[in-house]
Amino acid sequence: MDVLNIQDEFSNKTLKLSEESFLELKEFVYQQSGILLSDRQKVLLETRLSGRLKTLGLENFSDYVKNLKSPEFYHKEKAFLFEAITISESSFFRDANQIRVLQEIVLPELFENAIQQQASQVRILSAGCAAGEEPYTLAMVIKEKFSSYTSRIPVHIIGVDINSTNLEKARKGVYHEYSMKNIPQEYLQKYWTRDGYHRVLNDEIREMVEFKQLNLLHLNKDSSMSRFDLILCCNVLLYLERQAKVQVVQNLYDALNLPGYLFIGQSESLHGITQAFKLYLFQRAIAYKKE
Repeated sequence: MDVLNIQDEFSNKTLKLSEESFLELKEFVYQQSGILLSDRQKVLLETRLSGRLKTLGLENFSDYVKNLKSPEFYHKEKAFLFEAITISESSFFRDANQIRVLQEIVLPELFENAIQQQASQVRILSAGCAAGEEPYTLAMVIKEKFSSYTSRIPVHIIGVDINSTNLEKARKGVYHEYSMKNIPQEYLQKYWTRDGYHRVLNDEIREMVEFKQLNLLHLNKDSSMSRFDLILCCNVLLYLERQAKVQVVQNLYDALNLPGYLFIGQSESLHGITQAFKLYLFQRAIAYKKE
């Protein structure tokens, strides 16, 4: 999850988003998602949403915000709204140090623990999975490096995101080559086929990941979002206001098994948010462990 990427419904005329309507929209988005829009996004939202208002037959942002407060309208509109306020700037194998720690330390530990405890599966959550780059990265690593474990215990990887357009793309498994520059060559040859300027992920890897639309503020309301051995929530918290961060992190903690690991983005920290996790400092990577 990231901020402002949408297939634009541009019109020739950009509607003016007044300061009053922007503040109302900002408050509404925060209440619904915990995302705190910055003032610099005002002009971008004017551009991104003007075409949408034209499609809806609305003449101004004031009417749009009023309509959003109607549960029936919001239910139909939320996919368009969150597509406008969230962007997807992700890539495969984005954090090499994090992948190294997962591959060399964390995943072997989790598999060994699961087998020792005779668990039914190893469960992994990619929270804020964008268009699937992160969970598919994990799926490829596990397929390539941990087949001796997966032959004994299955792995269930779930990717969740608030943006339904992201999830539609993730399920298709078709990506432009610019997002794939960090994928090892042997993985490209084994798990991908070329289609013009795009590559298509094979069914073997796609079928390892399940995708669900979910607001992380409501993670604790979904009974299937529990008992995870590993959660990755990278570059999500930096968009949230402090109170929302506290709630999301608590939800992630509650969703973890004991023991269980949480990884967040390089530029993020849980300092001042929670003391529930034990901090593990690896070489150029940080992990938070519930134990």
